[in-house]
Amino acid sequence: AVDVFVYDTSKDSDGGAWRTGDLAQASSWYNETLNTATRGSRREFPAVAVIVAEATKVTIYDGDDPSLPMWMVFNQTAAPSLSLDFFRSGRNASCVYAINGQMCFGTKDNAVSGLCVVPFIKDDLAKYTDAPSECLSGKSIANRNLSVNMAGNSCPAIVQETVNDVAMTVLPDAPIDPATGLPVPTIAVATAGGVSVIKDDGTVVDSSQTVAMETAFFTSTGLWFSGATGTRLFYASNASLSADGFSPVQVGDSDAASGSFPLVTLSEKGANCADHIAIASDSGFQSAVPGLMLHQPNYTDQSKGMSALTTSTYNTGWMNGDIKFAGLSDTDDTDLVGSGELVTNGDFATGDLTGWADPSSGWSVSGNAAVMAATGDYKPLTQDLGLTAGVPYVITFDVTAISGTMKVALDGSSPGVSNTSINTFTATGTYSFTVTPSSGETYILFARNAPTTSSVTIDNISVKLADADRSVNNNGLVVSGSITRSPVAPGAELVAYSGFSASNYLEQPYNADLDFGTGDFCVMGWVKTGASGGGFFMERGGSFFLRLISGALRFGIGTDTLSGAALTNTGWRFVCAGRASGQAFLYLDGALESQVSNSEDIDGTTPSFFFGSDAARESPAGNTNYALLRISATAPTAEQIAKIYEDELPLFQEKAACTLAGSGDAVTALTHDPTTGVLRAAQSDKTILFLGLERVGEEDGKATCIAASNGIVAGI
Repeated sequence: AVDVFVYDTSKDSDGGAWRTGDLAQASSWYNETLNTATRGSRREFPAVAVIVAEATKVTIYDGDDPSLPMWMVFNQTAAPSLSLDFFRSGRNASCVYAINGQMCFGTKDNAVSGLCVVPFIKDDLAKYTDAPSECLSGKSIANRNLSVNMAGNSCPAIVQETVNDVAMTVLPDAPIDPATGLPVPTIAVATAGGVSVIKDDGTVVDSSQTVAMETAFFTSTGLWFSGATGTRLFYASNASLSADGFSPVQVGDSDAASGSFPLVTLSEKGANCADHIAIASDSGFQSAVPGLMLHQPNYTDQSKGMSALTTSTYNTGWMNGDIKFAGLSDTDDTDLVGSGELVTNGDFATGDLTGWADPSSGWSVSGNAAVMAATGDYKPLTQDLGLTAGVPYVITFDVTAISGTMKVALDGSSPGVSNTSINTFTATGTYSFTVTPSSGETYILFARNAPTTSSVTIDNISVKLADADRSVNNNGLVVSGSITRSPVAPGAELVAYSGFSASNYLEQPYNADLDFGTGDFCVMGWVKTGASGGGFFMERGGSFFLRLISGALRFGIGTDTLSGAALTNTGWRFVCAGRASGQAFLYLDGALESQVSNSEDIDGTTPSFFFGSDAARESPAGNTNYALLRISATAPTAEQIAKIYEDELPLFQEKAACTLAGSGDAVTALTHDPTTGVLRAAQSDKTILFLGLERVGEEDGKATCIAASNGIVAGI
């Protein structure tokens, strides 16, 4: 099977009354011979139909009967000379959808493929391809499996005949079809040449995006669609679908380095989850991380939406807008123990290359810094640090002179230049990268990015164990000392970080992404304090801080400090603080605590960011637990803050689960049941059930396509 759809006719505009009305009883399909290979024993259309599309046939099963008998079959016809057959051999089915008494299924893989439309009440068959003369209607449904050319009225052309996905909706102002008495559906067709929308007035409009689109689905406000690797997620409001060449909005930022919330590349379908959408991928999101992405749009400004990424080992919580950091989101309760400095002679204070390998004899030391000679070739400088695969590390170094393009990378047991983790640099300055080694990558390597005669001078090289940043930026926090990790509640998956002191803390070396100047930003996360409270949760020197004073919450921007309620012995609390349009704010548990005008420029010189302590390590909040820290260059709205609190609170309850529970992180299919609110994410060995961010169950069996409605679930 290539697709499955659960069609609950009670959700049709007439509640499914069309199934047994006069028009249905007069139709060819109602009166055709029963109990054949292509027709079941029941005349009326099922109240709930399970529609399964296979490459060479589409089968409607009777969901009213627990044994799920076949109700009707659409087979490919085999006559190659009849080019305009409704469902011709070689034009394989790819997708299926149904609403208001009308079923659509897409075909592809050969010329004169297209969209096959089955309006049961009209008792007609129609086919849309990429040329109007080939888009014909005129066969009754009882003739669906005959090899006869289509005849009758022509249909408008869609942009391309290879159909990858189809979606349908009934818009609020849809006209009533006088032949059926039902509102006319709007149909979206994702093709190899873009998206076409068959409007409820019968005309067809195409998107300005002409690249191949793999998936499409409607929400109440508009159409979402996306393509295979290399294209992105797009949104077009219902109003924008009125004109040909309509221009959708690309959701997110196209540049991963900008730090915007993750863009997605869909290889699987998305699902409409009422106030947000769900997106599944087995091949990865922007930073090549497969998993389940939830996204809540901001329809006024799509760059200010929110996304949450769930994998088998972490759940980021909601990341808003231009996210700069998302961490403390793991489910591993192993304590973090800092590695200390892993690099030997990183400051070259020995006056030579002690600790380093220079296999091409291209480096020397001058003024306690490593200098690459301008003699051509890659000239790698390497050191075996014994790095552990799958563990993040922060690499920092100074570049005091440079010409051309250089790179820092990880490499294997025989270091050279064939490496897999590369960051390039072309200017002087202090650099900081977070890297996660693959198996066998134990060496750090500096080299030219190409065999030229460029040169560089490098100093103060440092590599230390880090805790991961799960945002697109991948700027981890260096672990100093030992940090305790334990479940946020008995039996819960998400872990809390605690045990902070003057020697046990997390630090992010200077990161220009946190230079917010006079602009908007926010910091947010969950905290739980003990009987007495004092000390810093976090501080970026000269910029902002969040702390406790005598158990009460304080947030500072520059010289301004905002006050909040006492937090001691009150359990887990959600804190969100920042600045929006010149107003500093402090929220607690989704409610505004304090607000004051603030337009200070908080860009420091080159300050580090400290978590679990202040910058001077003099006042750590040692009796506090933390989880789900996020920092963004976008201030969330009051409504978003309330949603974050409400959606994340269940993760801090006893036995709460929040990750994928199947094998690995790949999600092969998605479906959302609008009646129960449950989102199902299919994996290679089981299906995971979510309500919001919380995992609420598991089901045996894998699925490559899945559908659900009103508690009925069908998976293939």
